[in-house]
Amino acid sequence: MKEDVASLQELHDLVEAQGVDWFPLAPGAYGILSALFLFALFLLWKAWGKRRGNLYRNEALLALERSGTALDVSVILKRCAKLNLSSNELSAFTPQQWIAFLGSCGPAMPEALQRTWHDWVYSGADAEELQLMKNYAMQWVREHHFEGKAS
Repeated sequence: MKEDVASLQELHDLVEAQGVDWFPLAPGAYGILSALFLFALFLLWKAWGKRRGNLYRNEALLALERSGTALDVSVILKRCAKLNLSSNELSAFTPQQWIAFLGSCGPAMPEALQRTWHDWVYSGADAEELQLMKNYAMQWVREHHFEGKAS
């Protein structure tokens, strides 16, 4: 008798293909990973530069919290302003020019504070007045920016 070609005894087991390995990657994948790595380094470098550029703000805020006189508050603001102006330019400011400068590169000083700022700096301020000055100075330190500088 002739053997049946379609017999089940002639069947062989199916061989499963091996899975695709993750490594080594294709050359394009290495390029993409390299670009992502360089981009992450760039973002870290920019964040580090921004943080470093704003260290003076943190120091000024700490100094303002510790300040005990109106003169201390004014000195701290002038130290921040020295990042943009020379000492000669700062010393040439009249009280009105100083207040205008503060308003030009940061939040404007409230009018009630403008009228008495100069008097408080040189004659002293009581605790409530000093707190008003400190609040404005802290706001200015947080929000100011100088022309041509990203801070």
